[in-house]
Amino acid sequence: MRHVTRYRIYPSQKVEGRLFTGFARCAFVRNWCLENKVYQDSCLPKLKAEYPELKEVHSKVLQNVVQQIVHNLRALRKLKEKGRKVGKLRKKWVHSMIYEQTGFKLTGNRLRLSKIGEMRIELSRPVPGRIKQIVIKHTPAHKWFVAIISETPDTPELTTGTRAVGIDLNLENFSTDTDGKVFPHPHNVRMAAKRLRRAQRRLSQTVEGSRNRRKQRVRVARIHEQVENRRTDFLHKWSRYYVDNYDCIALEHLTIKPMVESLEAKLRGRSRSILDAVMGRRAGAGEAGGFDSRGTKQESSYATKLRMLVSMCI
Repeated sequence: MRHVTRYRIYPSQKVEGRLFTGFARCAFVRNWCLENKVYQDSCLPKLKAEYPELKEVHSKVLQNVVQQIVHNLRALRKLKEKGRKVGKLRKKWVHSMIYEQTGFKLTGNRLRLSKIGEMRIELSRPVPGRIKQIVIKHTPAHKWFVAIISETPDTPELTTGTRAVGIDLNLENFSTDTDGKVFPHPHNVRMAAKRLRRAQRRLSQTVEGSRNRRKQRVRVARIHEQVENRRTDFLHKWSRYYVDNYDCIALEHLTIKPMVESLEAKLRGRSRSILDAVMGRRAGAGEAGGFDSRGTKQESSYATKLRMLVSMCI
């Protein structure tokens, strides 16, 4: 079984500078590959000979940069085969580095990276199993995190119970299930809207390129991060409740993008509420079955949808 655990890290100023330098060199390799349409990591030895500073980055990190381009291109190709309109990969900055198999060492509360240095890691919970890969990431709120991917020999156990529940996704409250359990909507975006509006106004009044602008940009990013953390925490608790108490969970299949972009949602001011409810993430939290809700009348949505969900669970 594969596990992904995320921890906060605290690099020193010197190590932080090396991390940013590593990001810049990874971005150079990525953009060079896109510009020259080279998608094989066999180009790296020649590239290192031409640009010797790339030797200061661990080899596995640069290999993963090229492999990530290949994975992204495959994902775009699959979307195109399904009839979706897709663009192309663009040049951009890199905010993460992937170490795989080698190049890292975790000892106690210290994490050491090859050609970067040592930093303190906040091990809020033990790492399960054997570490296979780590991802170093820098957020817009100027925080450093490491995601540790590990593997254990155990396999997940299949459920043998028969307790089932159907969940209706709506905007009046967060969700309503067939047992009558109602989760009220937390309205995280609405609660933070006033603070965010003030912070963005102050950001627009600062001089571009100034130190105050950089500080204010971090303040705005931290408000967005707080909203995201509250939303994620609520979704984890919501999904954990149903996973712990039921064996079969039925949800409706929703296509969020047309709902947000529809004229009716824009006229009634529902687009922000739909995005705040993150229905797409709710549907993926623990979906075991579902149905297409198109064709159900809005004035009787609760009764119609819940009857369909009950019939699926029986």
